[in-house]
Amino acid sequence: MCSGCLDSIRRTLADVLERVSGLSARAIINYVLYELEHGSDPCTVLNEAMRLAEEDLRDLTNVIDILKGGKGGAGCGDPAPHDR
Repeated sequence: MCSGCLDSIRRTLADVLERVSGLSARAIINYVLYELEHGSDPCTVLNEAMRLAEEDLRDLTNVIDILKGGKGGAGCGDPAPHDR
């Protein structure tokens, strides 16, 4: 990976970090920035970060399904807002 690409990734992640509120996303961004700053292999770092992000996305999707009442969740499954 060329240094121009790495610089672009660093700048973009640093910018996104200012706007991201999710703890998992912030942790992954910080992991990538730290590892790239300390000379880790960029391809390895980016592949690991993508794996972590995909895993977190699956976990969050399951949580959303549970909160909505699907997949064994506690909700009633009615998409309309209402009191319980």
